[in-house]
Amino acid sequence: MKNILKVLSIIIGAFAALILTRLGISYLLLLVALGFILPFLTKDKKSAVLSGILYAAISYIISYPSGLFLSNYMPSIEIPINISPIEVIFNLLLGLLVPMIVAAIICFITAIIGEYLSNKIQHKDKKEKEYHFQQNNENKIQYDEGFEEITPYDRKNLLDLTSIQKAKNKRKNKENK
Repeated sequence: MKNILKVLSIIIGAFAALILTRLGISYLLLLVALGFILPFLTKDKKSAVLSGILYAAISYIISYPSGLFLSNYMPSIEIPINISPIEVIFNLLLGLLVPMIVAAIICFITAIIGEYLSNKIQHKDKKEKEYHFQQNNENKIQYDEGFEEITPYDRKNLLDLTSIQKAKNKRKNKENK
């Protein structure tokens, strides 16, 4: 179930970035945003990088046919150029590979920062371990881990640990004997 949610977040992140690009938001800004936001959602850098790569690939595939419309603006004189299908495929794959590498680098760098910020925010929310000290009659200090709440009795015992209070307790013990 968790893996399915990660895959869905990668796909949804890529398509949301694609839609936002069509609305006019910068390509690089969206790659940086993917790197920052997805580690908060998935707790994983790989999902941000994969989403950025998917976004770059889909953007290239969608925008390639629009480049074919430029043929209307080409000169009407035919210039013979010898090309092979392998050369065309190589050039198309290279045109796809370069934006994917750039997207992976940008998303990876920002995902490192995003994951670091995510960990800092989550650790701030976690409750730290608390130690509460108690002093028994023989002036030996005992401590217990993990009290959930400090009661007034515990507060009094914590006050007993101050050096002034210890001196007062010693004086009381001497006077009582």
